[in-house]
Amino acid sequence: MTKKLIIFLAFFIAIFIPTNQAVLNRYAVQYPLENIRSFKADFRADYRAVINREQPRVVVIGDSAIRELNEAVFSDVLERKTLIFSAPGSGSAYWYLFFRHQVLEAQKPPDMVLFFFRGATLTEPDYLVDGNYRIRLEEVASSEDADVYALAVGKNQNALVDLLERYLPLFAYRSEIYQQLVAQVRNGLPGWLLKCNALCVDNAFDQVFDDSQINAVLWEDLLRELDKSIDKPENYDFTVRVGSSLLPLILKDARNAGILPVFVRVEYRSQAAGKAEDDLTMEYMQELQHYVQQNGGLYIDPAKSGGLEPEMYRDEIHLNDENAAAASAIIAQIIANHLDFLPRN
Repeated sequence: MTKKLIIFLAFFIAIFIPTNQAVLNRYAVQYPLENIRSFKADFRADYRAVINREQPRVVVIGDSAIRELNEAVFSDVLERKTLIFSAPGSGSAYWYLFFRHQVLEAQKPPDMVLFFFRGATLTEPDYLVDGNYRIRLEEVASSEDADVYALAVGKNQNALVDLLERYLPLFAYRSEIYQQLVAQVRNGLPGWLLKCNALCVDNAFDQVFDDSQINAVLWEDLLRELDKSIDKPENYDFTVRVGSSLLPLILKDARNAGILPVFVRVEYRSQAAGKAEDDLTMEYMQELQHYVQQNGGLYIDPAKSGGLEPEMYRDEIHLNDENAAAASAIIAQIIANHLDFLPRN
């Protein structure tokens, strides 16, 4: 062993051990680590504050595909005050956590929640939960959500990862360390120059620096790649997938709270143009519809009713701005036709 290698190892150990000890002191309550099977304790409550203030009867949750939907049009057509929450780059784990904490814990929960979904996302809980998407997920999760963590994040971890997360604090708390560094850089300068707190910065990033605002073409390309990761034949085996998904929890929690869960399938531009679907997808959607309705929910597929035109889209899933109000009216009317049995007042 050379002298340089010995010096390097000495410096490495001298830095590595104290750093892990510092992380252990900062985050952990015991060792070996046991508190890494859930999300961090803090989450954003400003969405719930909006629900508390506006007291809608309908809440709409989904990814960027519902960004252009018009709340005023929905409220008018459905004859029920409606709030729409669009979270770009989100999947069923985010939607359920949002429902669990922002909607169910509101002072006056709505009568119904509309979940807009694409493809097999409702039965793939680990879709968009890693990397940068974990930061958005953490915004609506708490340390009490170990059940969701196990289904969405922890199910694919191997034995080596489990070992490292149990005995190496620097690795186990890598997400917390990264998020803390990002938060310090992201919030520090606005707070110092503009006296803009963390919530102020969150709202600014949501409105100004969203990926689709920066480059719509790149955003569409990204979505195509993301869809490829989930549009695999094995993901459309509904019977196999549903038991390990978050769909049963959504239906159970909604049923217990007296809320009607409505699952609205996003209509693609290609569907609006008349493209036929493959048999595997059609079978999956039929089984999904049957399961939802058997468990107290409502399934709606606007593509079956028609009305949307290809010209209303700016890409495969996003409506364009000039046709957003008209498209919102069409989609809302299709939903309203399924809700005639519910009181409006």
